[in-house]
Amino acid sequence: MSNRFFRIRKIARLVLSVAVISIAWTACTGEKTNISDLKLCKSIEKSGCKFDSHSFDSSQPLIYCSFVIHNAKTTSDVKIAWHYQGDRRVLIKDTLFRIKANAPKIQFQSSLNKPLNGWPRGIYEVEISLEEEKLVSVVKSFSIK
Repeated sequence: MSNRFFRIRKIARLVLSVAVISIAWTACTGEKTNISDLKLCKSIEKSGCKFDSHSFDSSQPLIYCSFVIHNAKTTSDVKIAWHYQGDRRVLIKDTLFRIKANAPKIQFQSSLNKPLNGWPRGIYEVEISLEEEKLVSVVKSFSIK
């Protein structure tokens, strides 16, 4: 066998070793992208919602949400969808954000404006999902009274 064959074999082993170590490192450190600290509030601060609310008055002009994405990758798309739960689930507003840099922790904020005719009373939801990882999704319900 030629020296070239042994060099290719050596390079293949090195690449395989690096891949195995990388997978093992990710599994050990738990670097999976996830969503946490989803809160709803009447007013927002730089660091997000200070208090978590589950019910809002129909006179509330804006409803805010804040949450954190952990271990975000540059390929992550974050979708924020607001729904009304009437006779059927109705999408009110959705926004898609592209994460542009790997980061261990990113704070997000979003808001929903009061409709011109006022808030219909009832149950609403905000759903946060990571588009590349279909199984990563967090939903929070709230009511307008």
